[in-house]
Amino acid sequence: PRNRRHPRPAPEEEPGEDAGDSEEDDASVAWEAPDLGGLGARLRDRLRGPWTAGFSLRPTGAWVRWTVPGGTLQGGGLGALAAVHYQQVERPAPVLWGRTRALLVGAAGPDFGSTEARLGSFLGPGWSWVGVQTGPDFFTNRLRLRGETLPAASGLAWPLIVAAGPPAFSVYGGIEPAWYLQPGRLRVLWRDTDLFGFGHRFAWLAGLTVAPGPVRAGLSWQRTITGDGVADEIGLSLRFGG
Repeated sequence: PRNRRHPRPAPEEEPGEDAGDSEEDDASVAWEAPDLGGLGARLRDRLRGPWTAGFSLRPTGAWVRWTVPGGTLQGGGLGALAAVHYQQVERPAPVLWGRTRALLVGAAGPDFGSTEARLGSFLGPGWSWVGVQTGPDFFTNRLRLRGETLPAASGLAWPLIVAAGPPAFSVYGGIEPAWYLQPGRLRVLWRDTDLFGFGHRFAWLAGLTVAPGPVRAGLSWQRTITGDGVADEIGLSLRFGG
């Protein structure tokens, strides 16, 4: 029911006073509050099923190049990703689709090494061949550059990804700002650089997926701008299941 205050009652008329001369009018009707109950009902309807879900595993490999003051550092990386994928079915478009995933990656080369663990959950609207996903992605990492081990860092990334294409072949692109949750790691001072970005660090993402059969192959590119340098990564992955 709507939350409505009743109009204030008119003052008592004095004997011999014409009620039509009263200055109290319809302006005394109170403001009507928003129907928050209706908003909650619409949200529940938007999240209503049925839903389908699947599980996938994905081994990954990557070539990594760090550009730091004084030169570049190159090496290779390996990782593994496990994810639960879910999507609404039997609903008119747009439907909600998303995933919750855990990721562990490591990379090493002459004078550099890194490890990173991530746990994130992403959701967004999807149409027949186009979809959007966004959500929180918590991470913790360790980094060694030119023999110097930097302080361990934990933080929150918030990617925004747009994907397009049929199930057998799709492409995606997006951005990922991130914020460290404790001091110790250098933040990017955007006013001192001609690069675009925001947050404590910032990444550009792009890639494609080919699924000729039950196994999906992926090719990805990522550029991460940090206060310690710029990391470029080209990755290959195979997705099994879900």
